This record gives sequence, C-alpha cells and structure tokens, in this order.
Amino acid sequence: MASVQQQPEFGEWSDGPRPGWNGSLETCEQSVIKHAVIGGLLDREGGAAPTVDQFPIELETMQAWGADRTIRAEVLQHLLTESQWTVHAKGVRLRGVRISGPLDLESATLRCPLVLEDCYLDSKEPVVLKYSTVSLLRLVRCRLAGLTADMLVVTKEMDLTRSTFTGAVRLHGADITGQLSCRGAKITDTDTDNNALVADGVKVSGDVFLDDGFTADGAVRLPGAEIAGTLNCSGAKITDTDTDNDALVADAVKVGGDVLLVDEFTAAGAIRLHGADITGQLNCSGAKITGVNTDRNALVADEAKVGGDVLLVDEFTAAGAVRLPGANITGQLNCSGAKITGADKDNNALVTDGVKVSGDVLLDDGFTAAGAVRLVGASVDGSLSLRQAILADPVALEAQGTRIGQQLLWAPTRAVTGLVNLDHVHVNRLDDDWSKDGAYWPVEGQLRLAGFVYGGFGGKHLATCQQRLDWVRSQHRKPSPGLPARFGAQPYEQLAQVYRQMGHESDARRVAIARRNDLRTYGGLGRLRLTGNWLLDITVKHGYQPLRAVGMLFAVFVAAFLLSWGAQHQDGKAQNQDAVMVPAKDTSSLHPPPTALDCRANYPCFYPLGYAMDLTIPIIKVGQAENWRINGAAAWGLAFVGGTWVITGLGWAFTTLAVVGYTGLIRKD
Repeated sequence: MASVQQQPEFGEWSDGPRPGWNGSLETCEQSVIKHAVIGGLLDREGGAAPTVDQFPIELETMQAWGADRTIRAEVLQHLLTESQWTVHAKGVRLRGVRISGPLDLESATLRCPLVLEDCYLDSKEPVVLKYSTVSLLRLVRCRLAGLTADMLVVTKEMDLTRSTFTGAVRLHGADITGQLSCRGAKITDTDTDNNALVADGVKVSGDVFLDDGFTADGAVRLPGAEIAGTLNCSGAKITDTDTDNDALVADAVKVGGDVLLVDEFTAAGAIRLHGADITGQLNCSGAKITGVNTDRNALVADEAKVGGDVLLVDEFTAAGAVRLPGANITGQLNCSGAKITGADKDNNALVTDGVKVSGDVLLDDGFTAAGAVRLVGASVDGSLSLRQAILADPVALEAQGTRIGQQLLWAPTRAVTGLVNLDHVHVNRLDDDWSKDGAYWPVEGQLRLAGFVYGGFGGKHLATCQQRLDWVRSQHRKPSPGLPARFGAQPYEQLAQVYRQMGHESDARRVAIARRNDLRTYGGLGRLRLTGNWLLDITVKHGYQPLRAVGMLFAVFVAAFLLSWGAQHQDGKAQNQDAVMVPAKDTSSLHPPPTALDCRANYPCFYPLGYAMDLTIPIIKVGQAENWRINGAAAWGLAFVGGTWVITGLGWAFTTLAVVGYTGLIRKD
C-alpha cells in the first residue's frame, strides 16, 4: 500500500504544502482529523440524517465538489493505519466527502471502523482491501471504481448499501463475522471473465443481502460460500452473465437460513446451486430467469440439500431447463403456476431424477413445461399433483421407478399427446378425472404402465371398467413390420387385483378376460397360438366362464341325439345295406335280426339318447356305441360317420374345457 510519512504537524508534508492548506484549521482534511478524535460524523452534505431508502447523490453533483469537501486518499489511509493522530473507537465517519486519489489498504490492519456515506472516491482504480482486517466497513450510497477485498477480514459488519461501483467487487475468501449488505448496490462493470461480484469461498456469520434493487451488470459468484444466515436476493437484477452464460454461480454454497430469489428477481443467465446445502427454504417465487447457460439450463441445483420447501411459484419463469437431480428436499417441491419456456439439449424442461422430497411435488395450477418433465427414480413421501398442468410433446412425463407415498393426481389442462412413462411407479392411490375425454391420458402406445402399482382409485369422477380397460390399452401399439410387439400383462393384473380388493369381482373377471383377448391384438402371436387363444375365448372365456363349455357340450349332445335319431329312422332293414344304423356285433345267428327301429328281446335295443351320450360325453358310457354303429355303405352313411367323428371330437374338447375351467387350470391370476 502507499505510505504516508509521519509528520510533526498536520499542515506540513514531505512533498510540500498540502493542496488547499492555507493555515486555517477549517479545511476538510483538518475537519476529518478533528472529528476522528471524538468519533463524530463529518457531514459535508448537511440536512436531515439520510434514511436507508435514500438514493445516492447524482454523479454530476459529486464531481463538482471542490476542495472544501475533498480529502486525499493518502490522508485517510494514514489516519486509518498509523498512530500519529488519535482516533476514537467509533472510527472515521464521513458523509458527503470527496476522496481524491487511489485508496490502497492492502494487507493493512485498520485501527478503527471506516464509515463512508454519500462519498465520492474519484480514483479510476478500485479501493484495495486485499488481506486487510477491519472491524466495521461501511460504504453506503458511495460512488467508487470498484472494490478489491480478497481475503478481507471484517470482525463486525460490512455494508455496501446503495453504493455504485463502476468496476467489479471482489470478496474472494473474505471472512465477515457479521452481515454483508449490498442492498440496492449497483455494479456497472465487470472483470475480464464478465463477473460483477466475486465472492468465492466467502464466510459470513450473518445474513447476505443482495436485495432491494441490487443490480449487477455481470455475473455474481458465491461458489463455496458459507453463510450462517439468509441469502436474500429479493428483487435483485443480474443483467449479464459470465463466459458460461451463468448469472448467479453458487455451487456448493452453505446457507444456514433461506435462499430468497423472490419479488421479481431477474437473471439474464443461469442460476447455479449445484451441491448447495440450504438449511431453510429455496424460494424463487416470481423469479424471472430470462437466459440459459451453454447447456440450455436456467436453474441448476443438482444434489442440493434443502431443509425446507423449494418454491418455484407465483409465475416463476425460466427460459431453459430446471435441474434438481439427486436433490434432497425436506419440505415440498412446489412449482404451482411455474412456466418453463425452454428445454435443455435433451428436450427436458424439469429434471428431478433421483430427487427425495419429504412433502408434495406440485406441478399444477397452470404449471407449463416446454419439454419433458423427468422424475425418474424419485422418492416422494407426499403427493404428485399434475392438476391443470400443461405438458409437452413428444415426451410429457418420465417417472419410471418413482415411489409416491400418497396420491398421483392426474388432471392436466388439456389432452396429453406426448409420452407418459409410469413404468415401475409405486403410488398409494391414483386420482384422475374421467369427466374429461379419456381423463386426458395419452393413447396409441404413448402411455407406459409396465410395473405401475397403485392401491386404489380416487377422485370425484371415477372411470368405468371399460374406460379403465381403454386406459390400459393405451400402452399398446399394434405390431407392424420392423417394430416388435409391446404387450404387458402386468397392468391388467394390477387393475384386476384392485377391482378384487374393492369387491368388484365381475369387473376383475372382465379385466382378466380382456387381458387374454388383447394378447391376440397386440401380442404378435403366431397362427397356432392365435387360434388357441381364440378358441379359449369363444368357449370358456379363458377359464373364467366354464359354464359356456357346459352349454356348448349340451348343444353338441343335442346334435348327437338328432343325428342318432335321424340315423335310426333311415329306410332300410338290418339285412339290407340301405339301413344306416346297424348292429355292431355279429347277429347272423339271431332270428329275426335286430333293427334300430324294432327292439328285439335277443339283442340290446337302440336308444338315440343313449347313443348320443356315448358319442358326446367321454366319461359316461351306457353301452349303445358297443352294440350299434353307423353303416358307411348305406346312402348318406359316410355323412353320418363324419358327423359322429365331429361330435365325438367336440364332445371331448368341451368336456375337457369344462373340467379345466372349473378346476382353474387355464386361469393364471
């Protein structure tokens, strides 16, 4: 730092008389010395004491200040660091004073507080406080070229309220025991990396205020900062970005209170909170992030830990993707009414893969996403709400593997045409609104339900069984050349299980039958399996309606009876080959020979009913088929023979189906 030689008298300097010195003790510099002795405020501006909300004095006015309001920087420096002049514990306190020349206090230990209000530091060089130590530093409503204070130690408080800096403010590694206030401050220029405020690794034992009109024309950096209190950026405006298009960089920041980016906080580039540890809430209510970084992200909070809620509400707007993958949120993730108008390079608007949320996830009340919403592998202890949400195309929601402790509330504003992937999602209850067309679920293979597990249904407008079946079928697409079939049985089984738990057995059976029938349409079966599936459907409904087989068996029995009766009444006699129904055993020794129409005592009589029973029901034998047969040589004989073969085959088939249907061998629930 520049040094000032110790002088025997104030008015004499080694380089000649002090400019403006005329022997009077009423000069500005002399007044500074006198007020420092008593700890008083030297107020060259006069008037009522300024309020916190008072705006700085216009630059043109400050530039017109003359010698009566001017003190050289080297005099102020000497007063703060040397022991020649007595200084009160209250320190040097100036208002409305011009400080001429560069103020360089690098590595100095200031022996008293420095309080400058409405002061003008006219040097084109920044104020230097690198490696310095000061108890209290206040530069309130001042105008200066910039501030370089890397590794600065402040034992009480640092206040830069409403000051204007025409160069970057650097607080890299600074250690501030009290609060750091930049309320209403304006930083109008940047360093070579286009950073306006650089506070990497800063430690602040109180709150950090970048609020109340704080403006930075470059990026604000707080990576690795440790802030015991709140980081308040309410209403701040960051109008430019660094070389990576980031506006606020606070990776790995630790905040003991809340992080507040509210009250129309505006950032021209991305907000980075990667790995942040926030004890309170992350509140971005009403924030406007109008730019994106090189990855087209607007808010990056991967693996952040938040002890309260994450609030992206009150028309929060982001021009790019919002990222929270791996984040741990003790409260809720509330994006009600948020509008994410852009997407990242993978067309994702909201990325929360692996997020853990102890409360609800609310993507409702007009929530809008210009890209996919990703919740892959998330854990949500509360509900996931998509009421009045507007989702994108071609991918709307990817939530595979997510566990939701309460409800999944599905009621978007309009029909969703993009992919909704609920594979292996576990949810306590599914609430959807079937007063809308199809509850606005996607169709034609755009809904994925493999492994989707839910305990029941809720909502004011419940789906009918047919609507639920159509919902399940929305997961399918018909096989086509070059595309494999995609058929999942689990969604049917899950739906049937829920209906059984609700006591709706008929609906459960209907779903089970539909599952097997839909396999014909969407399963890509070969011809043999396709035929078998069709036969089981029209006969016993895949084992769920075994009485259908009994009914068909009865119909075959009736047909067998009519065939037997018709064969019995064909013209002809036993000894004539024109007879259709003839004895099956040798009757040459019997006189007269038996016929189907004439019952003889010497041979079992023919009974069409019994013959039909022998033909049709394989497990019942009455002996008619052992004693009588169809004469294939007779007129129409071969037709009757063929009829018996068909009847016998159908009888075996329907008997078998009835047995296995009742025993449940072809049902697999």
